[in-house]
Amino acid sequence: MTTTDATAATAAAALSSADTAPIARAGLIRMFNSLGVIGDSLSSGEIETANADGTMAYIDRPRFSWLAHLSRKYGIDYRCFSSGGLTCADWLDRFLDDLTGESTPRDGYYLALGTNDRFRDCYPLGDADDGPTADTFAGRYRRIIEAVRDYAPHSVIMCCTLYSRKDDDGYDDVIRTIAASYKRCLLVDVARESAVTLDDLQYRLNGHFSAYGYVAIADEIERLTNEAIARHPDLFAAFPVDAPSNALG
Repeated sequence: MTTTDATAATAAAALSSADTAPIARAGLIRMFNSLGVIGDSLSSGEIETANADGTMAYIDRPRFSWLAHLSRKYGIDYRCFSSGGLTCADWLDRFLDDLTGESTPRDGYYLALGTNDRFRDCYPLGDADDGPTADTFAGRYRRIIEAVRDYAPHSVIMCCTLYSRKDDDGYDDVIRTIAASYKRCLLVDVARESAVTLDDLQYRLNGHFSAYGYVAIADEIERLTNEAIARHPDLFAAFPVDAPSNALG
């Protein structure tokens, strides 16, 4: 073990045995120079509004997404790999090539899919131990993680549970279990730990967040990300020494 490795290991051990609340409050998310989000309308800042004829319009607005609000706060470069209506299967078809086509991987990626898979019921939920080739939500979710990891092995993937406290269908539990099965995956448990969800009418505009709802959920995801980082000191004590060279400056 090198001196650098030993120092990092010592720091990680000390943090893991301590109260992590103070360091979580320090704003650890600022360690990321670049972030991306793999998601659907709720990751693309989509707003529901009415056309002149009274029909509904669904407008993706990445600059008003929760990732945009979070990233602008700290000057983090961001990109939304997301669009309205996407399931995991849709995302693999439409956005995987865009994500892996960037010349340099991002330091971290949020994985915030599952809402449309759940409500459209287009394929089975499956089991958390389904492999990446399984024709289930769990299988496709793993396929996304493993595709991103193949492209960006040093990046951190942050798996988000759904934006509701009322998941009776098992999607959140599958996401929690899958996230725990990969070393460089963190769990951002919106369903269980966020003070802001789509259950709260004051943050909603029909079935999506309102413009101020996206700001409110951004603050909660930032807090939950800081807490998740603090719970995994082994990954972050020397971050980003093992990341792509562009992140070492």
